[in-house]
Amino acid sequence: MSVSGIGTAGYPSWHETKRTGSTKSDFGANVKAAGAGNIIHIDPDALFSIHHVETGESANVYRADDYSEDNPVYLVKGIDKNGKKYEQTVDVGKVNPNNCSYTEMLALNAHTGNKSDSNFLTMSILKDKSNSASYHEKADYNEKAFEMVGPNAPQNVKDAWIKAAKEVNANGMGIGENGMMSHISQMMVQRVTKMLKGENTPDILGKTVESAIWATKQALYDLEHPLANTPKSIEVQQARIKEREFYIAFLEKLEQL
Repeated sequence: MSVSGIGTAGYPSWHETKRTGSTKSDFGANVKAAGAGNIIHIDPDALFSIHHVETGESANVYRADDYSEDNPVYLVKGIDKNGKKYEQTVDVGKVNPNNCSYTEMLALNAHTGNKSDSNFLTMSILKDKSNSASYHEKADYNEKAFEMVGPNAPQNVKDAWIKAAKEVNANGMGIGENGMMSHISQMMVQRVTKMLKGENTPDILGKTVESAIWATKQALYDLEHPLANTPKSIEVQQARIKEREFYIAFLEKLEQL
């Protein structure tokens, strides 16, 4: 069993188990939420367990009784943001990663094994940018990726971002078509750098088309001129190629505005 998490208020913490699966109906541990009155229930026998320290929400993912390779159905149990218990059945074969709820994404991650720190960081930031929306609300991940860097950008900049992302099947945050982070993108580096400087809502693209062009050119330059040539896996190299394609497509659309 491994336990990990992010200690910033408002971000989720999670508990992961290595068991092959369980459909137990009882929760095995209670945790007091730091920012809410909820008593969070975490089950050590779940495939994947998570709780949000601000809202008090929690989710425990299990394989359903009728689970099979041909019927990949999971059961998600937990506490909602109103402190009530819930159960949700998720057929991961029908989940659209680009337009799904947080609980659906958790079930999909448990199914595919995508539970790395980078993937969890993506989900944590997307959850944070949803303004504490319920785990059960749908999210468009291209739009959420944009909100992470362009909260004050005009609508035409957002439209250019969405069009470029769909055209290239990639975006400036390194979030792929499965809704997960493929690598640390240059815009993510810019965002994290601002966060480390104490800016709680880092605004990378700015408020104008011109500021968005500048930020994108900077990200493209940084991508093409890395400070260190560290070895990268084939997957990361391919993701960086797609990231470059996105910046070029995004710039072309911005310069036409």
